Amino acid sequence: MRRFWMFMVMIALGAVIGRSQQSAPASPEINQSKAKDIHPPVRVNRPELKVPQSVAAKGINIQCAAYLTVREDGIPQDIRIIRCSDSDFAKYYLDYLTEYRYKPATTLEGEPIVGIVTERVSMQFSGGVNPKNIIRLVFSSPPGVNSSDPDANGVYPLTKAAVFPSMIQFSDNGYGDRAFAFTGNSPCDIVLTINAKGKASDPQVLRCYSPALEKPAIDSLLKSKYKPGSVNGKAVAIRASVHLEYGDIPAKP
Repeated sequence: MRRFWMFMVMIALGAVIGRSQQSAPASPEINQSKAKDIHPPVRVNRPELKVPQSVAAKGINIQCAAYLTVREDGIPQDIRIIRCSDSDFAKYYLDYLTEYRYKPATTLEGEPIVGIVTERVSMQFSGGVNPKNIIRLVFSSPPGVNSSDPDANGVYPLTKAAVFPSMIQFSDNGYGDRAFAFTGNSPCDIVLTINAKGKASDPQVLRCYSPALEKPAIDSLLKSKYKPGSVNGKAVAIRASVHLEYGDIPAKP
């Protein structure tokens, strides 16, 4: 029986922002299986967003994402928060989104149909602190491993015979921001090589929660810093599978 060996690392990401700024919510993103066969809804108006003083006084910058159904008449319904950095603001944001109006989704023939979109808002306050994103990583043996011997290029598969590589610093090149807008933990499984100097290369996506997560997940892992793995006390290149997930939602057992 093939065995898989795992090692988990949790990384908290945070930064202090020193200026006041409101960025407009991202353009609606269609989220349905037959997206290629339709024209997605297009937002045609957005009212001014005024943050309650009780929320602003907390000094925590706001990130909030929601998905909603757009009816054939362009009016949103069934609005649900995906995640939000402030529970008080989440209630306000739900009411705010009811005022949005859209040009409805249409078939390729121009017939209006119901569509689903994602909306986001990000607000930064002077001296405000960004909420922390928790990113979890798990190193394991790549698929198909049945030997601990190196390949023709001297790259070892990750097995119990090796000392695991470890993450020194996670460089979030868009993964956390992208994962924020999806429900759940937004997992991705990517195989990559970490050489004897701790540099990652040769990524191969095994699976991702959404195709939109693949590039930011790869970019983040390639830009991150690692302590190399070793065999018999010597640093070597190791091929490993990395499970990456946005960890503010507990993983199911």
